[in-house]
Amino acid sequence: MKKSILFFCFLFLWALMANGQCLLEKINLSDKTRAATYIFEGKVTTQHSFWNKEKSLIYTAHNIELHKNLKASLPKIITLITLGGQVGETIAVIEPSLKLMVGDYGLFFADDSAITIDNLSSEKATETLLQTYGGQQGFIRYDLYTQIAHSHFSNYSNIPTQLYEPITKQLKRKIKVIKDTPFDKNSIKNNGNKSFIAPIVGTIVPQTVVAGTGQVLTVTGTDFGTFSGPAKIQFYNPNYFAPTISYQSVANDHILSWTDTQIQLIVPARDVQSGKAGAGTGKIRIVNDAGELVESSQTVTVLFNKISLNLREIDLINQNGSGGYTFRYSNNFNSTAQTTFERALSTWQCKVQSPFTISSNSTSATCPANDNINLVAFDNNCSLPTGILAQTTHWYAACGNGDAFFMELDVVFSRPNNTNWNFGPSATTGSNKDFESICIHELGHTHGAEHTLNIGETMYPALNNATDVRYIDNNTANCVNLVIEHSSQNNNCGGTTAINPPASCGVKLQGKVLLEGSYSGNGQMTTMLNSNLPLTQPFSTIPWAYTGTEGLSIFPNNIVDWVLVELMDNNFDVVEQRAALLRSDGVLVDVNNNVGVDFQTVSSGSSYYIALRHRNHLAILSKNKVTLPNTTAYNFTDPNKVMGGTQQLSNVGGEVYALYAGDFNADGIISVADFNIYENSVASASSYNKSDSNLDNAVTVADFNYYQPNASKLGVKAIRY
Repeated sequence: MKKSILFFCFLFLWALMANGQCLLEKINLSDKTRAATYIFEGKVTTQHSFWNKEKSLIYTAHNIELHKNLKASLPKIITLITLGGQVGETIAVIEPSLKLMVGDYGLFFADDSAITIDNLSSEKATETLLQTYGGQQGFIRYDLYTQIAHSHFSNYSNIPTQLYEPITKQLKRKIKVIKDTPFDKNSIKNNGNKSFIAPIVGTIVPQTVVAGTGQVLTVTGTDFGTFSGPAKIQFYNPNYFAPTISYQSVANDHILSWTDTQIQLIVPARDVQSGKAGAGTGKIRIVNDAGELVESSQTVTVLFNKISLNLREIDLINQNGSGGYTFRYSNNFNSTAQTTFERALSTWQCKVQSPFTISSNSTSATCPANDNINLVAFDNNCSLPTGILAQTTHWYAACGNGDAFFMELDVVFSRPNNTNWNFGPSATTGSNKDFESICIHELGHTHGAEHTLNIGETMYPALNNATDVRYIDNNTANCVNLVIEHSSQNNNCGGTTAINPPASCGVKLQGKVLLEGSYSGNGQMTTMLNSNLPLTQPFSTIPWAYTGTEGLSIFPNNIVDWVLVELMDNNFDVVEQRAALLRSDGVLVDVNNNVGVDFQTVSSGSSYYIALRHRNHLAILSKNKVTLPNTTAYNFTDPNKVMGGTQQLSNVGGEVYALYAGDFNADGIISVADFNIYENSVASASSYNKSDSNLDNAVTVADFNYYQPNASKLGVKAIRY
């Protein structure tokens, strides 16, 4: 078995407003200028990774070609040491930490390195070893095409006046120029025989995508040239948050085809091998083979960003022998913080089938280590770098067959006397940072979800001060459900077994129902409407006025439509509602595509009447109360199970019964009011229309033919609006 170790933590939370904070606490330019021993501009020319002396961490030595010296004296070639890297088949990634690639160019703020290399020549390093001041905040990356510099908190549109000038003024010294910046002489373009014709983006299909599933994006336009020389296509880097915009190029192996008029590519995900952050919501950018650039007018929305290894899945495993992973608190992690962390973990357990639990035994360990302890600690004994509020270490292993899995993880937070944490559960106010929101976000990473640039969602890498995001949005949940589903199958890595996800913390209802309009025989329904189904539940309007947030990113091909499921008490008052999906075989599934519908506010062992509603079929009610959870699906195709019996169901052949079609206003009565809705919708095509009773994407006479024989049908009183 090949082994790789992935240290992986999360950059999170800064402000969209002036008072915001993140897991990187902002270091002002003037403070970096004052505190850093060296300030220089240069280009990464080579890099080489190595183990530390204790064989506990991997570092990378980057040779930097010096172009400008702004503070202190340095040789023309220096070596910058960063956390993480790859030695042989072992990978280490630590977040937040600086990630550099060959060709990166920018301004460095650095100190002498605390890391030593035993054999400099074998490690391809120079005698001058440096490390950045403030981790990734010690590097301001230049975009050589736009001549804009990017940090995690600022864009610098004019490098000479916004960077050089304030630094030299503060230091009271001139810049020593060793070599021109590449854009000083506009040398980024290939000045061959090509005429410079800027590319034009015509269409982007689709414009809503997910990263990490292999989804293909097609871009059409003109003058894309050939995939050679400087040609590249770029997405927003999701690790850089508003107002900063930074682009990252798509890896070559993600480009499926490139012609002068069309590019097809796999939507890039966070890749732990290449270090690329994946695709973020925003405009795309294309550079053709002549070096000409275009930014699209269209925005590509990336719903989620699932972690991957070179286009392969990364699985969770049954590390603890009980189905998943067990966290252990360090002795320095106080009870208040423990309570908050557990609230965050409980939120995950209730949203997805999370395989993470917490041990009742603490540990004396305080720092990340490959020791089979999934640590949660404060940084008392291993201080986090300047400006970092939290850091998580993920250990990763890969097998020779290409499968991969997460071995272990350690989470370290800035200690309370260094950070103004709000441990809740009260709302966060003032300049405090919400500990629970950060825990939820980081636990998203441990489940395989990476940053997206959709403001307000769990994996957005920024949060205002005095703002709480203590929930898991549906896009993030859908991402994690894919990871959990794949992880539930053995990955053929020697010595590992698949996770055994626990049941949801909610109470599950299993049921089966058919719709008359879409019934095709043999217990099956058509799925012709599948491509037009809305990604969020459609019951928010009158008459349902349901406020649930159920949604998903991609519909499985076997889904017929949405349904609304209600639990009712003895008085037929609604206790809880859930929007769910109806599979082609009639089985009810939750939005995570798991069989059954999870209810969150009711207790196991309680009994309820079950109402099933559809937007254009007559709603029905169970004949008796059903005790939840039920291990055998409640069969609503059996009239003996339905209140009102055969009067409430349509016989669609043999002893098979289905909901009556034609209740277009969903009020529980099929009447002339429904005909009026149908009449106003005739000839509508390719739409999600309430008058489309046979769910074939069009409103035609065929829909009237379902309505007509069902006119005057009444639902039982309890389901009428």
